[in-house]
Amino acid sequence: MNRFHSDQYFKNNSIRIADICLVKYLIYGQDVLTTIQEHLDQPHLFQFILQAGRTFKGTYDNEGRKYNKINRVFASRKDGRTLYKKRMDNGLVRFPDTPDNMLVWNDECGKLDNFSQQIDINFYYQLAKNRIERWTAI
Repeated sequence: MNRFHSDQYFKNNSIRIADICLVKYLIYGQDVLTTIQEHLDQPHLFQFILQAGRTFKGTYDNEGRKYNKINRVFASRKDGRTLYKKRMDNGLVRFPDTPDNMLVWNDECGKLDNFSQQIDINFYYQLAKNRIERWTAI
């Protein structure tokens, strides 16, 4: 929840939309879908920052192609890639809480055209709803 108010430089800005949905739901009673729709003009809030640490060989997709050590991805409604961390023994490990279909975008978020048509809004909706359930479970 500490990522609700503003962009935090040098902090983890991965999937901030989930934190924003959580706070707006708990404090203001705002519907998750409404919050998501209000922020579709801010792609950086929806990004996953995936990093394969130094104990891994790197980041690879489901077809064996190598990617950067750190990647920006979004949940994609179209056929996308699934990125994995490759262990030193060549085993693949999923990044936690990531979508099956990923749009890999390692350029500036502002250059991403037709963002709202490319991302899987339902994935972000379900992710936010799961976080709300964890916060409100007794």
